[in-house]
Amino acid sequence: MELAITLVITVLGVLALREPIKRAPWVFYLVAAALNVVLLAGMAPSLPAALRDLLILVMQKGALGVSLFAVVMWIGVLSRDGWASRWLRPIRAELSIMACILITGHMLTYMRAYLSMISAGGALKAQMIAALCISQVLLVLILVLGVTSARFVKRRMGARTWKKIQVWAYLFYGLVLAHMSLALGASAVGGGTAARVTLAVYGMVFGGYIIARVWRAMIDRRDKVDLVESVRDQGFVK
Repeated sequence: MELAITLVITVLGVLALREPIKRAPWVFYLVAAALNVVLLAGMAPSLPAALRDLLILVMQKGALGVSLFAVVMWIGVLSRDGWASRWLRPIRAELSIMACILITGHMLTYMRAYLSMISAGGALKAQMIAALCISQVLLVLILVLGVTSARFVKRRMGARTWKKIQVWAYLFYGLVLAHMSLALGASAVGGGTAARVTLAVYGMVFGGYIIARVWRAMIDRRDKVDLVESVRDQGFVK
């Protein structure tokens, strides 16, 4: 339920903050980076209880980063003539970079915890080892997708090359769902309500996206849409 609430708030926040994000994205990048520093430096326990709990939810549990990635995903399958698409597509790259920064903090936090446990002689269950391995691949993909979302990089590589690289985003989304299924599966099977609800939300967001992505591909093929030209508004030189 917490993830669903975060997702709704994120969507509303992105819609409301579209102009500030477009004008000064670096402010939002710095805020995201600062949140990572607070999380990774272990400063959360010293915060007031409300702020500490919020930081744990949106950063340590990765809810905000995942929600931003969900927004980026769904922008790509919306009707290009619709209001939501025309409003959000110009900041899609900036949202992607923000999501990459935020989710990196989440991943590094858990990697550090698991590696510390292993180095101390502790044993991880098979599903957690698999989830940790997937997270390594996800971290590499995040770095690639985040760097290539930067406008100065996109201008140098061109729309066609960028479009080819972005195919890896589909692998990233699939691995995110696999990672969360492994991380929360045991708890969900054991009757954990929170884990079950979280997995259900992930399933609806990512499963629904797969259906919408296939539908969008069929429409684009029918309409003979030039997919390279369709991303010219996202930071590329005309």
